[in-house]
Amino acid sequence: MIAEDSRGRKETSMKGGTSNNLCTVRLMLWLLAVLVLAGCASRPINAPIAQVDPKSGYRPYLLIPCGRGTSINI
Repeated sequence: MIAEDSRGRKETSMKGGTSNNLCTVRLMLWLLAVLVLAGCASRPINAPIAQVDPKSGYRPYLLIPCGRGTSINI
């Protein structure tokens, strides 16, 4: 609510707006907490690697063909 004082200055009253602002802040904090907790969803943990095969996978010396004019020193 906007009212004028005796000097003609405008003043605002927060009588009705304070509870609305408090509800809005609480709602925003609640939504933020829900979003943060949703981002921390659980997931299955991968099984540990028991053995690694160096002759498979995405290794450069396996993917790039060696031939004439190709020189890769790894």
